[in-house]
Amino acid sequence: MAFFSEAKKGGGLPSPSLSSSKRKRGSSSSSSRSASLKLAVLLVLVSASFFLLGRMSSTSTTTTETSSASSPPSPTSSLSLVPSSSGSSEEFVVNIVTLSLRPRVFFLPGFADPALASALADATEPKLSPSTLALRPGEKAEDKAGIRTSDGVFVSAAEDPSGFLAAVEKKVEALTGIPKSHGEAFNVLRYKPGGRYETHYDYFADSEYGPQASQRVATLIVYLKTPPPDSGGETCFPLAEAEGEELAAGVRDYRACSGRLRVPPTRPGDAVLFYNLHPNSTTDRRSMHGGCELLAGSKWVATKWIRNEKI
Repeated sequence: MAFFSEAKKGGGLPSPSLSSSKRKRGSSSSSSRSASLKLAVLLVLVSASFFLLGRMSSTSTTTTETSSASSPPSPTSSLSLVPSSSGSSEEFVVNIVTLSLRPRVFFLPGFADPALASALADATEPKLSPSTLALRPGEKAEDKAGIRTSDGVFVSAAEDPSGFLAAVEKKVEALTGIPKSHGEAFNVLRYKPGGRYETHYDYFADSEYGPQASQRVATLIVYLKTPPPDSGGETCFPLAEAEGEELAAGVRDYRACSGRLRVPPTRPGDAVLFYNLHPNSTTDRRSMHGGCELLAGSKWVATKWIRNEKI
């Protein structure tokens, strides 16, 4: 299965075929006051969106064939970044493939160290327990049995002696422009054959969950260990590029691995970044996503939710 499971008539999703190089310099974050912080985050969301999308032009063209579902496409942009709050001149390159603009989904090949990614999975395995779900008012855990069939554990960067998670935090901060202080602890997850996560949103609608102090602006998924090719386990976006009645109708079968965009687990160290909110901080209905059923092997990921308020 390719990254694009269905081409949209009359256009389709952006093709990952452009290569360019740009340079960005970060700046240190300042105000911690709530009102100023909300405004700052809104501006960051807008600038980060155009920061990523504005680099999709280039002067040279390359072509790459995807040999299997687990072969990543070539990057559309290669950015040299500096963490905005690092206080140092440290730089690193982040490769970006634009998979969708509605919702904004980016594939990041070689984002993290593959050996350390695998080692983190091994180190956390003894601590795993069945994954849980956020509950709406009045719901019970048994009401959601079978929706998310994985095992997981939350791990902060400070709890990882290898420095792997700290390095990931620095890169995603530089890439998004959102301070790492806005990030939740990493949720390390293991999926076994038959494991899945029904389609859902990472943001929490006030109408369903009550008033929220903050929202999950973006989600980062880093692959720690990946299954054999064509073994399922894709991340699907069933409403990618949806419009009109299709978007209004939403998803009827939350267990189906559907949609124009399905991103397969590629290699340890690769990552996927997608936004749950629009640049104006309103929720993006097209960001609905799910974890397709794993058919063989095991899939390990470290998920990082990034919020619009300091945690």
